[in-house]
Parts: sequence; structure tokens; C-alpha cells
Amino acid sequence: MRNLIRILLFSSLFFASCSKQENVLLLKQLDDIKAMGDTLPQVAMQKLDSIKPLFDNETEYMQNKLALLEIRLRDKAYITHSSDCTIKKVCSYFEKNGTETEKQEVYYYMGSVYRDLNDYPNAITYFLKSTEIAENSKNTNKRILQNAYSQLSYLYGRLLDYTKALDIALKQLDIAEKNGTVNERTYMNVASYNMAKKDTANAIKYYNYAIKNINNKVIDRKKNDIIAAAMGGAGQSVDDQDGVVFFLVAVAAVFAVALALPVVGGLCTVGGLCVAVAASFAATMVALAA
Repeated sequence: MRNLIRILLFSSLFFASCSKQENVLLLKQLDDIKAMGDTLPQVAMQKLDSIKPLFDNETEYMQNKLALLEIRLRDKAYITHSSDCTIKKVCSYFEKNGTETEKQEVYYYMGSVYRDLNDYPNAITYFLKSTEIAENSKNTNKRILQNAYSQLSYLYGRLLDYTKALDIALKQLDIAEKNGTVNERTYMNVASYNMAKKDTANAIKYYNYAIKNINNKVIDRKKNDIIAAAMGGAGQSVDDQDGVVFFLVAVAAVFAVALALPVVGGLCTVGGLCVAVAASFAATMVALAA
């Protein structure tokens, strides 16, 4: 009888160990797919679809990790979220059972879903929750914090609260500088909201940072589109009497010309000529504005 009990006990421990090992392997696959999704979200989504059946009999924790990653990949692929049903369930689970890092992430994607649903108040609420966790904990994701600041500045801008939008954009810039992830869009955010507040000097200052950042670099065409649109859009938000509108439109035109240059491998080289022309426009228009 004792031998039978020992055998049963050993068997239960053996199968529990196998189950635990399987979870570790599945979590490793999720982590690998998550990393892939940062650069190849469509491919990562296909990979995730292929392993979904492995989660049919998994724990509630594993089911929610799977669901959160699927939402993240859709967001990375710029697929508009159309419902908050799934993210609400996932958020409810991790609020009760998640680590600080998991809560930070789920709040961020809760905000992303509400942003896509044009529910800006709820989007802001959850992006703020995500930033609050990151600001008060050491074990959080700095890149998600930076992205949350970016989303908040965008949303406050949409609500025409340019003071908050600028404050948040400056926080994003500070984090980006510390993380070594500053790019032209980071400077453009700060410049645009300075322009919206009619702080012309600081707007030009950060536009110049953006121009210097892209000098002699090979830039993805999508980034050029963003720069040109941001410069043109900011110019339209300021009265003609500021003497800067023409400057912004002119610089935007330079980037538009860059877009028309021959494209090789999906990339467009923004070389010294374009930047030199932009700098010339900048110097001329600043002189006129003064």
C-alpha cells in the first residue's frame, strides 16, 4: 500500500513538473514573438496564430498573456481596435494578479484601445495609470513609458490642451534622451506644441534639432511623411503675423521634394542638399521674423 502511495505521489509530481516545463516553453515562445512584433508585427501575428491551439488547456494566466500579446501585435501593426471587450477582461485579470510590469503594459494597451475608439477621456486615464506605475517602480518598461508620454501628448493636443501636451512631450523627450532613443519625431512633438502655444523661438529651436537629427541619415519614407505633415500642420496653427508660417511651409516643401527622390529598397536618402536648403530657408525666415 505504501509503495502504491509513493508511486502515485511520484507520478503526480512528475506530471506537474512536465506541465510547468511546458508553460515555461510557451512563455519563451510568447517572449520571442513579442520581440519579433516590434519590427515585424504581421509576421509575429502569423506566428502567434500558429501556436494558439497550444493554449487551449492552459491556465488563466497563460490565456491572458496570449490575449494581451495579440492586442499588442495588432497595435504594432496599426490595426485599429474596434472593441474594448477583450482588453477589459485582460486588464481586470492583471489588475488582480499581475506584476507591476504587466499592469503597466495592460494599462498602456487599454489606453490604446480607447484611443482607437475615440474615447479620449478613458484613453488618457489609462495612459496616465501606465505612466504612474512606471514613475513609481524600478521594474518597469522604459520604452512603454516613453510611448505612453507620446500618446498622452497627442491626445492632449487633440483636445487643444497645448500646455499639457507640451509638458508631456518634454517628459517624453527627457526619457528618450536617457534611453538613447531620441529621433526627429521626438523633437517634432515638442516643436509643434511650442508652435501651437505661439512660442516661436522654442518651436524653431526644436525644429532645428529635428533637422540636425536627420542630416546625412537614411530615413524611412514614412518618417519623412511625418516630418513634412507635422511642419505643415504646425504652420497652419499659427497666425500669419508671426512671420513663421512661410518658414514652416517652405521646410515642409523641402521634405516633400525629398519624398519625390528615387527610392531604393523602401528608403529615401535625405542628404546634405535638402538639409542645406532647409537650413537656408530657416535662416532667411528667422531673419524676416525678427
